[in-house]
Amino acid sequence: MMKHMLRLSVLLLCCGSAVVQKLPALTVGDYAISALLCSVVLFVLLAFCCWWLRERCFGVLEGLGHRFVWMGSCAVRMLCMIALAMVLPCSCIEEEMKEDVVMIGDRLPDFSVQMSDGTVLTGAVLRSTSSVVMFFHTSCPDCRQALPHVQRLYDEYSNRVQFALISREENAASVEAYWGRNGLTMPYSAQENCQVYELFAYTRVPRIYVNDTMGVVRYIFTDSPTPTNDVLSEAIKAVLE
Repeated sequence: MMKHMLRLSVLLLCCGSAVVQKLPALTVGDYAISALLCSVVLFVLLAFCCWWLRERCFGVLEGLGHRFVWMGSCAVRMLCMIALAMVLPCSCIEEEMKEDVVMIGDRLPDFSVQMSDGTVLTGAVLRSTSSVVMFFHTSCPDCRQALPHVQRLYDEYSNRVQFALISREENAASVEAYWGRNGLTMPYSAQENCQVYELFAYTRVPRIYVNDTMGVVRYIFTDSPTPTNDVLSEAIKAVLE
């Protein structure tokens, strides 16, 4: 019995992982909690379905013998396991965690993006001045926490520092709507894929790179922890000295 429960628990956890995989921009902690909650919900639904089928469908068969009822119950469990197994290929439980591409001390890579104000930013441009590069998705809670800090820094330092805010897998309409609702004025580049992002990293947003006048990355901030306004301000002051 314990062996069967363990197998079922693993399958449910995989299913929960498969469900939350489809949600954009989850942090590692959000992912784990969401997968666990989805697994619990799936377990409750599975238990209810088994109970309902047993009561409604198999109760009438008791007169034919307990063995026939037991066989029917096993068939229900088998069908449920097959249904769960069908979603396993979508699971990312065993997804390989790749190392970051750009580390502290590296120079910014070559790339080109068009900003919302019509300007074009390239790696070459950013390597010629102090800069802040931020990757974000507006559905990400940590990004929402960091964006107002970056806006304040943009207001204070945009005459001395080049800011490049680049979305990860989010279209221009979505970013524009979020900017409008929250009073953000920074130019941004809406990227509907991960091509530019993956020149820097493979996982996690927000990612904030503070770079010196030679385009060398001096500070990297992510969601562990999400940087405060003071922390980001000190980093910018350091690269401007």
